[in-house]
Amino acid sequence: MVQDRSGKQLRRFHVDISGVVVGETLTLNEHFVYDDGEKQQRVWHIRRISSDRYEGTAGDIEGVAKGVTSGNAFNWHYSMKVKANGSTWLLNFDDWMYLQDGIHLFNKTEMKKFGVTVGTVTLFFTRKEQ
Repeated sequence: MVQDRSGKQLRRFHVDISGVVVGETLTLNEHFVYDDGEKQQRVWHIRRISSDRYEGTAGDIEGVAKGVTSGNAFNWHYSMKVKANGSTWLLNFDDWMYLQDGIHLFNKTEMKKFGVTVGTVTLFFTRKEQ
């Protein structure tokens, strides 16, 4: 779900993610379907640069995303252009993911402009049986 800075829900969505590792690179395919019918796709290319640090790129991400792990948490920082109210904004994302157990992950993201939080994204993931 996407919320504005006051907590009002703006949008809901469902995302299916699949991934494959080839060599040193994890490729994640994300397919989003929003409650208004809009569809989006993002393909991440992520590589480990040390035991706890990662870098990633995607077509709609500005520059290189940087991530760090600690225990069950992963913190991902990146900038992305977001369309809202007829305009496009470059927002900074502070993305926290927490592995709850082997199949559940909680994800909370703050979207910021000039250091001020303008919205949040909250996701719950369940790994599909293989």
